[in-house]
Amino acid sequence: MSQYPSANVVQKDIELYYDDDIGKVIVPGEPHKDRRYGGHLIVLPRYRSAHCISTLLYEDPEGWRFLHLLCALTAQAMLEMLPCLNGHNPDGREGMVNVFDGGNWGVHDESTNPPKPKSGRYKRVHVHIYGRSPLEPKDTEQDRALHWGWGEAPTFPRHRSRQLLMARQFTDDERFMIKTRLTDLIQIYNIVPSKPPDP
Repeated sequence: MSQYPSANVVQKDIELYYDDDIGKVIVPGEPHKDRRYGGHLIVLPRYRSAHCISTLLYEDPEGWRFLHLLCALTAQAMLEMLPCLNGHNPDGREGMVNVFDGGNWGVHDESTNPPKPKSGRYKRVHVHIYGRSPLEPKDTEQDRALHWGWGEAPTFPRHRSRQLLMARQFTDDERFMIKTRLTDLIQIYNIVPSKPPDP
């Protein structure tokens, strides 16, 4: 039996953290990275109208700051709580995280039905957080597609083939550990929003 989900298995987005005044963290239904080797989370700003980071800074400076803080604290929670990243590997090596401002598939012609050409303004700001484990395998094509290989740059499938290989989401226990630590870190760093910007 394959260690990966079948392409016809439907995994849904799962909300990991949400605060209307700070932002949101989700476990994507189509993770780019398998949970055993670091996994994949997505961080969203508190208001999703901006199409790029610089626009968010102009429209909502505090939201821009919260997005960066939420990315940093989410990454820290993953590094502290996931055994594959925090040094509990057989050889004792610690992992790391990659932070990626994506949105490429969102502007693809075929991302809507019917397909249509799109400009960069069609994108909405969101940030991918990828755990990177020293034990990432890279022996087979499927391994390289789902785990990339330690020391290698991330590789992503073409838009049309993005659902052919599916990685596994974080388990309930893993989500609970990350969420609990993330909530603690937000309190430790005293992230307190002021009043929302004018619409």
